[in-house]
Amino acid sequence: MTVDGEEGASAHPSNRLAVLLETPDESGAWEPLVKQVAGLLDLVPSYLALPSAPHRWLEAVLGVASVCPAPVLVLPRTPLVAAGEGAGGGRLREALLASDDSAEAVGAARWCSRRLARHRIRSTVVLVLTAETAPVIWEGAGHNAAAWRAERVRRHGLPHQMKIVRGVPGEVVRAHCADADLVVLVWRQVVDDNRALVVRAVLDEGTTQPCLLLPLTWVEERQGLRPATNRWAPAAG
Repeated sequence: MTVDGEEGASAHPSNRLAVLLETPDESGAWEPLVKQVAGLLDLVPSYLALPSAPHRWLEAVLGVASVCPAPVLVLPRTPLVAAGEGAGGGRLREALLASDDSAEAVGAARWCSRRLARHRIRSTVVLVLTAETAPVIWEGAGHNAAAWRAERVRRHGLPHQMKIVRGVPGEVVRAHCADADLVVLVWRQVVDDNRALVVRAVLDEGTTQPCLLLPLTWVEERQGLRPATNRWAPAAG
């Protein structure tokens, strides 16, 4: 599982997938899923160990993810035997994407949905509306409401399924985690930002599904919206 000696383009930090886990996966049980995630993103996995103290685990994850210029895959603290019962046994078949309908979230969800579909992985976008963002038409019926919902699906890249839910974003997304093998969250890497509240709720204490944290800057680089950066490279091993 240790990645050593990459050269050339793959050695660039933005071409690494930082895989965070609490204890070494000696059996290689998580390896199929890690390879799938790395493959669909065209990245090289690099494993990083996390502290086992419960009160330090979440902060350690956020500490790494907030400065890493590349995607971070956070593996659950629970054994794969238990997690795999509802997560496809370590195989990636269903992915859950969270969106708040902002331009950035929509663009990221569209990019992710197309990338997942290319690898024959089903995606569900959970669009969370709050009291401030939910339009009056959303709770209506008839042609106008149906057209509004259809437009949301189109803007998010025609995912296999979209769920539009009104509520507290962190609570809503976490409630849908069990339906997927992988939860994908795009965030700005600001720990006290609203998106970080969703990240905290989903990661909790490592009891939910594997979670892929995608820096918004990294996604925009892949979309050609900004030049590549080189801020930090996770140590291999």
